[in-house]
Amino acid sequence: MKTILLTILMFPAFGLFAQTGQEKVSDTTEVMFGKKKIRINSDSATVNISYDKKSDTTHKKNHKVHTDFFAMDIGLNMLMYNGNPNPSVPYSPLETKIGASWNAGLHFFPTSFNIYKHKVNIKTALTLDVTDFGFRNSTTLVPKTTMVAWINDSLDFKKNKLKPLYLQVPLMLNFETHKKRSKSLHFSAGVYGGILIDSKTKQKSTERGKVVVKDDFNLNPFRYGVSARIGYGGISLYANYNLSPLFQSNLAPKVFPLSLGINIVPF
Repeated sequence: MKTILLTILMFPAFGLFAQTGQEKVSDTTEVMFGKKKIRINSDSATVNISYDKKSDTTHKKNHKVHTDFFAMDIGLNMLMYNGNPNPSVPYSPLETKIGASWNAGLHFFPTSFNIYKHKVNIKTALTLDVTDFGFRNSTTLVPKTTMVAWINDSLDFKKNKLKPLYLQVPLMLNFETHKKRSKSLHFSAGVYGGILIDSKTKQKSTERGKVVVKDDFNLNPFRYGVSARIGYGGISLYANYNLSPLFQSNLAPKVFPLSLGINIVPF
């Protein structure tokens, strides 16, 4: 009985001895953490950490869509009359004052869709666009009318603006010279379309104080236009031109907004 028990206890030892006497078998475990590969070799009790370039390349190839949180436009507005910013009579009351007419656009979740090697992509976003039109003359737009109407006020306004707010979506074809945006010269061109979600006039004078009137003032409820951008790294210059008139057709003179300014990364 003792002989049998001793044989059973020694059997695993003989098996282990037989295994070590044979050809040595490597037991290696690999674990990936992002772009780092950790290799653990139990035979030599060593741990190696390496950068897996192949894995990184595969990651980039599969990275077809990139989304940021927001981007911002800051610029100046003007109204164009047959390609001229200076309207003739009787539309001179609508002449805008550069320096008092501002454009501000906030692009939420700007997204790019890679087309070719991260150097050609399509960009879009959800944009809130405010276009302030500061009138050069003492013009007061009349609300709740069937046609666009205004009066030439006798007051000297410190502030006299029309402020439409549009929700719009741009669709841009973008070209990059470098995969990394901070080192890239880029150019974009495309179109945008939007809907009017709010509008008002804002006047400020010594005699009346601050006066805000909310109305659509027969503004075009929908708008569309063309856009172009060029820049390097995180800064771009942009130009937006409306192909649709500011006011509804047949209700006012056809004037077309033009915005010029600076776009701040990431859109």
